[in-house]
Amino acid sequence: IYMYGNPGLYNVSLTVTSDNGCSENVIHQVEVYPLPVVNFSYDVPCVNTPMTFTDLTTIASGMAVAWFWDFNGEAFENSQNTVYTFSDTGFHNVTLSVYSNHGCAGSLQQTVFVKPLPVSDAGSDTTFCPGDAVVAGTTPTPGYSYSWSPATGLDDTVISNPWLTLDNQSDSIVSYNYMVTTTLEGCNLSDTVTMSVYPAINADFPSQGGQCLTGNIFDLTSLGVYDASATFYWDFGDGAGYSLDENPSYSYSDTGKYTINLTIYDNGCESSANSAVSVFEIPKAYFTLGSGVGCDPFAVQFFASSLEPAVADTQLRYF
Repeated sequence: IYMYGNPGLYNVSLTVTSDNGCSENVIHQVEVYPLPVVNFSYDVPCVNTPMTFTDLTTIASGMAVAWFWDFNGEAFENSQNTVYTFSDTGFHNVTLSVYSNHGCAGSLQQTVFVKPLPVSDAGSDTTFCPGDAVVAGTTPTPGYSYSWSPATGLDDTVISNPWLTLDNQSDSIVSYNYMVTTTLEGCNLSDTVTMSVYPAINADFPSQGGQCLTGNIFDLTSLGVYDASATFYWDFGDGAGYSLDENPSYSYSDTGKYTINLTIYDNGCESSANSAVSVFEIPKAYFTLGSGVGCDPFAVQFFASSLEPAVADTQLRYF
């Protein structure tokens, strides 16, 4: 028995000599096939995460025809490349055995350290007012890196707890789903949170213009997007009048220019609007005449002299 240490073609010669001194020589060729040089690579080893194991085996001649994976004696696969998920952290032995078309076999064992996953927390689902700033996520953990998506409304997408501001000009609540991916030493885990924003109230009321003091009454109508549970606060700007009605009416007791302010409260949100109104002074009518007594036909001259405010038009009626 002779053991060849390297693959290749070898000539083996046998010479036979008899007692009479006769001899004969015969030569046979021996081919020694190479063993597979087994190697494999794998993804970052993270617990509870599918890992791809890739065969990198080479053979000097021939080809690999069979593969056998042994995952710490817990699982076995017979494909060239495979995917496996470790359910526990720590050290695990992975062995790959490869067989060539000549029946030669090689194997390699690698010890894989399976890392734990980071904690990922996108925070609690929240519904808030348009334009308000709320915090998503939680307090940062040293060594962790973070990535948020989508970026809509976020002041920073690579920190653990960014500020979020959203608008909503529709007539109903709008919701957005945000995902944070937390990474530690190549291992990552994701979490999602739903952030909802109430519709913008956009408080308003029709412009009122001005009225004369006598008999003035301003009929006001609330406008905006709000629920039946909304509340209202009207300030009529004269230091005395206010109302909690949705559509109040108000009369001013004195002349002047006033600013009416409306604030609507709904779902913890508020919106305000204001508009100026004027209450005009009633002019005091006064006139004199040249002479009030005379013979027919009698011509009388009249002099209108109404007092403030300024008179834009003067009409005399005779009856």
